[in-house]
Amino acid sequence: MEHLAYASFGSLFGRSAAVVHHGGIGTIAHALAAGLPQMALPIVGEQFDLAYRMERLGVGRMPTAQQLSGPRLEKHLRPPLSSRRILACCRQARERIDPGSGAKTAADSVEEVLRARG
Repeated sequence: MEHLAYASFGSLFGRSAAVVHHGGIGTIAHALAAGLPQMALPIVGEQFDLAYRMERLGVGRMPTAQQLSGPRLEKHLRPPLSSRRILACCRQARERIDPGSGAKTAADSVEEVLRARG
């Protein structure tokens, strides 16, 4: 095991089988773009809603509130890693998401609104 002060999701997620995270929108988006099953363990605020939405997309799970020891975590990770439905949803997300196009899409949308206003 190694501790890193910083590592990009791009470099980590390309070598990962699944992502366990806090339910933040950025982490969810990067995991979707990588096509990885997710387990969200929300802590505060909108993380609960975002984790619920991740579940509704079919790309992961949000276990009920409890202390997660190593064996419990493994038990909760097994279904997302073996579910054909979850893995298929993850593949579909990966095919639909272009992580590099966000800024261009946003800028194009702003320009379109400005053009429409004259």
